[in-house]
Amino acid sequence: MKKWIVSAFLVFVLIFMFYSGNKITIENNGNKNQTEQNLNHTNQKSSDIEDEKEAYNSALELLYKGHMNGIEFGIGADSIEIIERWGEPDEKVNFMGGLLLSYDDIYFLTDGLISNEGITYGKVIGIYYTGEEAIYGIQIGMPLKQLEEILGAPNNTYISQYSELYADNHLIVSYRADKYVADFEIDEQSEMVQSISIWQEEE
Repeated sequence: MKKWIVSAFLVFVLIFMFYSGNKITIENNGNKNQTEQNLNHTNQKSSDIEDEKEAYNSALELLYKGHMNGIEFGIGADSIEIIERWGEPDEKVNFMGGLLLSYDDIYFLTDGLISNEGITYGKVIGIYYTGEEAIYGIQIGMPLKQLEEILGAPNNTYISQYSELYADNHLIVSYRADKYVADFEIDEQSEMVQSISIWQEEE
């Protein structure tokens, strides 16, 4: 009888030890897997941050603010303030669904409008430039190859067709900086920059 009790007790102890060992192993494996997942997630976040840093283009620093070199007014500027500071524009017309104010080789496209009731002045939604000053290091007449050497590969390119702003068949090379975009119009024959314009991306 005593032998049976001792044997049963030993079997119970062995089963308990086996079960406890497996449980610890499973829990350790679970913790290990969770740790690996956390590390992978952290590494992924670090990689994403690095990608964002790499995407920043220092040559387009002003574009990130919605501005062009040498032009005090940027995207979002009040057209009334422009007129107060720069005087009456050379031309004031409806264009592309908004009010266009032109000052020599600088054109401000606003969300204002000329109607039978008068003129509604709005905010600047686009700036078009054809002057001689360098914008983001790029000048009118510069070859496309040199443009890409300065600014890097563009975010987008397309051929202009039936545009009110660009000539047909001209290549439009676009660079994005946060919520703003700079478009460089390239002549199809000479492959040189014809105009530079900036816009705010639609949300």
